[in-house]
Amino acid sequence: MKKKPPFNNLISVVLPTSGRSEEFSRALQSVLNQLNENWELIVVNDGKIAVDKYFPEGEKILYMINDSKIGAAASRNKGILASKGNYIAYLDDDDEWLPDHLSVPFEIFQEYDFIYSGTRVRNGSSTFPWYNKTFSYKRLAKTNFITTPSVIHKKSLLLRSGLWNERLECLQDWDLWCRMLLRTDKIFFREKQTVIISRSWNSITTRSMRGKLRKRNIFYIQLRYYFPLILKHLFKGKR
Repeated sequence: MKKKPPFNNLISVVLPTSGRSEEFSRALQSVLNQLNENWELIVVNDGKIAVDKYFPEGEKILYMINDSKIGAAASRNKGILASKGNYIAYLDDDDEWLPDHLSVPFEIFQEYDFIYSGTRVRNGSSTFPWYNKTFSYKRLAKTNFITTPSVIHKKSLLLRSGLWNERLECLQDWDLWCRMLLRTDKIFFREKQTVIISRSWNSITTRSMRGKLRKRNIFYIQLRYYFPLILKHLFKGKR
């Protein structure tokens, strides 16, 4: 008889949506297509358009609707607090995964707290590599090179570090990675590109990339984490 895993390796997939129906349908299908079926999906609707019509019957999906718009970070926190898995994965409603994204070898799940995969960015009907870099505390101190949909991490690491910062208008992912990765050195980079992200030029994140909002948040994050990350880089030596 096959032995059961020594711990709960269920992956809770948190998917906030603002009601972009066509994009959401593609993102949802990429979760349903996963070769690793040990997941639960938590959809948090932060928009006015219902998306539950895309849910197939019998699937393990928890659907939550916000009474008013609270933003992506708060929606992710809401989904995380409702999750049952020991691992958290993220997907935005305009991005998608390849079928093997959640197929991380069991030994890696056991050994590492934070896993991120290679990413591609969509450009029309084609894609090209994006932000595919091995981990470095020094690099993280300067810029965010880890895309949100590429990450799978232990829920316990997040709870020790604090949830998503709901006060930041952008770069919330960089802020969270800094907080979490200062608390662990068990980080694994999967070079395989299993994530496809979209870039919307109308999104608040993209607009803020060229404005004062982004500069202000970069200053805030580096003020808090730059020197602790550099010290950890020096202490760890290779990283």
